[in-house]
Amino acid sequence: MICSVVTCCCCGGSAHDKNEKNNFFRCPCCGHQWLPVNSELNLQHYAELSDRNAMPKAYLDRKLQERVTFLMSMIHKGMSILEVGCAEGDLGKHLKEKVDVYYTGVELSADAIAAEKVLDSVIRKPNVLLDENQFDLIISFHVLEHIAEPLMEIDNWKKMLKPNGCLVIEVPNQSGHPLVVFDQNTEHIHQFNTVSIMALMAHAGFKVTSLISGCFESPSYIDSIRVVADQNLSDEEKNGAMINRLLSVINGCFDMYGIGGDFFNYIHPLLNKLPVSCLFDRQQQQHGKVGRGFVVKPFDISENEGRPILITSIRFQEEIKRMLLTLGVPENKIFYLSDILMG
Repeated sequence: MICSVVTCCCCGGSAHDKNEKNNFFRCPCCGHQWLPVNSELNLQHYAELSDRNAMPKAYLDRKLQERVTFLMSMIHKGMSILEVGCAEGDLGKHLKEKVDVYYTGVELSADAIAAEKVLDSVIRKPNVLLDENQFDLIISFHVLEHIAEPLMEIDNWKKMLKPNGCLVIEVPNQSGHPLVVFDQNTEHIHQFNTVSIMALMAHAGFKVTSLISGCFESPSYIDSIRVVADQNLSDEEKNGAMINRLLSVINGCFDMYGIGGDFFNYIHPLLNKLPVSCLFDRQQQQHGKVGRGFVVKPFDISENEGRPILITSIRFQEEIKRMLLTLGVPENKIFYLSDILMG
């Protein structure tokens, strides 16, 4: 083994080992392994291929059925879906038969000709960047390991996703088979593992919401990693999303009751951006200023003036609700912070 300095596309680290036998670099931080290649020659190679899914029908059916079942829970009528590496379009065809969606495929090989017959749109350009914020869902099965610069590719996907869009990626788990030491497939530039694919998602600004190993691609790749990820929001975007969620539940000006730890953790940083009128709490030690121009007071229904009340204590929410009902607050005016947080 000799040491060489190359940047890892997954975690961004450097100072990596190169295996003299197979020329793969290995990141000592995340364990990712990759082979430096000529990107243009790599893309030209795929453009000349066809029949990318050629294998016994039983294995194709098994793979297709499992993927359709998995994705159906994420798909609804009217969605716009992009599949990068759609091959002949079989997955999109089956999904479109079940739900009315607009399905775009990206395929460099000659298999795109078959895909054009069953999908709404097929693109044969590499590193495609369509309109920003266009797709509700982007999926890519066993493509990323073939791409020389996966971080750049995922950056493009992120731009094309809607703000609340979702990304589904599947890649071989290291060699792709628990009994195979090293994947000898010359088309596979990258050998991911669960740590390195998580690092890549974070590096690209995504938050992984689900990671599954042991997914079936073929008899050669019975152990694949499937990742579901959402865009990782900035602090400002998170605050804005929390405010929008709250205001979508409570209309107009409202009051709050229960000025304790939950209030200071979740609401206090947003207080000046919310249409809050009064802060109430029965605990004497909470009475007084909490900063940002607000004063906590004992509850007085005359000061409430019929406004909705958000109970900001999760632990004592039921007890507070009973007390407010006893004091004459209508039940339809009472809301829980816990419901806001759970969406």
